[in-house]
Amino acid sequence: MNKEIEKFINDVQKEFPEYEVNIDNVNDFYMMLEEKKNNYKDGIKTIYRDGQFLQIKLKTFDILTLSPYQNIINNSLPETVLKADFKDFDLNSESRKKIYDYMQKFIKNYKNMEKGLYIYGGFSIGKTYSMGCLYKELIRNDIDALMVYLPDLVISLKNSIQTDKYVDIIDVLKTCDVLLIDELGAENLTEWFRDEVLCPVLNYRLVEKKPIFVTSNIEPRLLPNHFRLKSTEDDGLKCDRIVSRIQSLVTFVSFEDSNKYKR
Repeated sequence: MNKEIEKFINDVQKEFPEYEVNIDNVNDFYMMLEEKKNNYKDGIKTIYRDGQFLQIKLKTFDILTLSPYQNIINNSLPETVLKADFKDFDLNSESRKKIYDYMQKFIKNYKNMEKGLYIYGGFSIGKTYSMGCLYKELIRNDIDALMVYLPDLVISLKNSIQTDKYVDIIDVLKTCDVLLIDELGAENLTEWFRDEVLCPVLNYRLVEKKPIFVTSNIEPRLLPNHFRLKSTEDDGLKCDRIVSRIQSLVTFVSFEDSNKYKR
């Protein structure tokens, strides 16, 4: 092999250590670097998944390019999320500083971070906004993240049962690099969703060390009350199982109210 070509392949390989770059795909990987360098000015982003290079048409808010996963789930995000930015994140309480610092650390050390956050507190105090800030920054750093509003996710899954899309949604929930779950507790919880969707997804992510972030109005000590649907021993075990998965995947932190918050 020509030494210049070999050097070119090695240089590109350094930018994609998680993949095998070779003479057959090096030009495609190089184009991915060029797209990022030019901030996806054509509105197209090339991604590499399952041995294939795919082109995704991007929806842009400022410099944000949303995850292609959103198209699979058909989960539109509120403007609160689309306009969220860490530069506008209020640091006027200790809990906000703690959340901000952890998120910044997570972004910088993503591959070494196994735990996300469970952010809980009252209504309209900025929990979703904080999650939106993190989501946008993960996408900017080419980390395959997915943010879902849990009530909408339940509806999407119900509408796609017995279709290929249902399998695709479950697969994405399990395998995306970072899963952000907004408003746990606002969903219409059923045994089906708890036992056949949420528990398997959380279990998979725990085993594969794929972090999650959660926002909720439910205090950690009250999670068993939320997931307990029957008074039987079997239901109690199922409840304990899912709560234990959440406890293993996150660090709990309260989100304090203030007079200055971002919605």
